[in-house]
Amino acid sequence: MLWDGRHVGRIENVVLSHSVILVGIPVAMLSVGFQFIERALIEAAQTMGAGDTEAFRMVVRPAMIPYILCALVYVFVLSLNEYLIAYMVAGFSVQTLPIRIFSSLKSGYEPTMCVGAVIFMALGFAAFSLLAAIGDLAKLMGRHRPLEA
Repeated sequence: MLWDGRHVGRIENVVLSHSVILVGIPVAMLSVGFQFIERALIEAAQTMGAGDTEAFRMVVRPAMIPYILCALVYVFVLSLNEYLIAYMVAGFSVQTLPIRIFSSLKSGYEPTMCVGAVIFMALGFAAFSLLAAIGDLAKLMGRHRPLEA
């Protein structure tokens, strides 16, 4: 029997559903990053005697680090604040942070919820500000395309 009800309310399903829903963000960010890697740099590394593994380690990986970090931050902030996915998959049986906040708001107002909301906003603002300060945000978002050879 494929569906016997034993999978309802399990944390593994919440993690899997977040992964499936939010997988497009890292894929899009990494595809933008791969567009900006100049083929001439890889060819220069191979001309100097580097194999495929060394060219990847010395050229591609350092060029992709800002895009990987940007994708991780986006997915982390979105997943941390995503209430609907956790509720639809697990209901109130798995106590993720957004579900815990929502269930405590149903029982009454607590000042700690305001603090939690401010912390969520501050965390998101700090993460995206850090990305903007460290990397070229317009380039990270795919604003400019590389010159075609």
